[in-house]
Amino acid sequence: MKVATLRMPFEKCLNYDDGSDELYELENGELIAVPTASDLNKRTRCCLRCS
Repeated sequence: MKVATLRMPFEKCLNYDDGSDELYELENGELIAVPTASDLNKRTRCCLRCS
């Protein structure tokens, strides 16, 4: 899996909006797209909510 990164200062990261629902992490000045949860994680989350 290839992940695109974009370097920016923290202040710009707070206001960054690319028009999508994608979540990002700022790591060492690089804005990194966070992958969506796997099916296993989704099922685990559902089981934890129901218990």
